[in-house]
Amino acid sequence: MKIILIALLVIAAATGSWFFLANKNKINKPAPHPMLQLAGNWETIGSDSANKNGHFRFTADSLLFHTTTDSLPADSFHYQIRDAQLLLTHGNGDSSINYLSILLATEDTLKLRTADSTILLLHRINSIN
Repeated sequence: MKIILIALLVIAAATGSWFFLANKNKINKPAPHPMLQLAGNWETIGSDSANKNGHFRFTADSLLFHTTTDSLPADSFHYQIRDAQLLLTHGNGDSSINYLSILLATEDTLKLRTADSTILLLHRINSIN
């Protein structure tokens, strides 16, 4: 009887170890962020002057080009997504970081809040694959 009990304990321990090791890689992998597919052209939507901020082009290599409706050259930024924030650093070597809170992120709509609480509502024009 003792031998059967010991054998069952050894089998249970081996089975538990196998399940733990087999699922270890699955536990440590972070879930993909829903905003990983930002690449594409976006434009602001809305009728008030705060929402008329032009066009935004996100590239797959973490660059953002922002153009307004006038003929000024595009501003360039490096972007990064952390938690529920979009971090922007200016492309000219400036070390300051702009934080934009991501309020809504769907396949074709992006709602951001700037540090001064301005809401930017962006609509996807097209994707870049």
